[in-house]
Amino acid sequence: MDRENVVHPGVDRTEGKTITFENFKKFIDTTGMSEQQSQRFIDFLRQLFSETSQLWRPGACHACEVFEEKAKRLIRDSSFNDLQIEPRNYSSGTHFWLVGKLAGLKKELIIDPFGVPFPGTDIYTQPEKIIPFFGIIDHAPENARNIYRQGDKDAGYHIFRP
Repeated sequence: MDRENVVHPGVDRTEGKTITFENFKKFIDTTGMSEQQSQRFIDFLRQLFSETSQLWRPGACHACEVFEEKAKRLIRDSSFNDLQIEPRNYSSGTHFWLVGKLAGLKKELIIDPFGVPFPGTDIYTQPEKIIPFFGIIDHAPENARNIYRQGDKDAGYHIFRP
């Protein structure tokens, strides 16, 4: 992914501007999935976006507990019972995301609308360079993949405010 031209779609919250699921599609990588798995994953993300779109922005990972709760409710109350999710965090809670397990797919799926910054990014002055990712961990950008691989599932939530 070209770091100069990529921007997190959730950054611009200008009044009257609508952020849609379509804005996030370029961050979904279905490489390594069958057509059916790919469609299930995208359908789930679309539904999750419709219920949590206000959280799909850089820095909103502090709301991961709410995000996880809504994702689990969506799975429980809909036809997505072939998907399981669990939270992950990095570096004692500096970043949160969800990991999904889809029936028939051996690799874990990353569900990270909050994003990981490109190396060297000042997250306070360049939040648009904190890039979301959705897909199999092996296909995430290298810096994000390294963070996802170090994820801890047992540390719980540490709510912080920037």
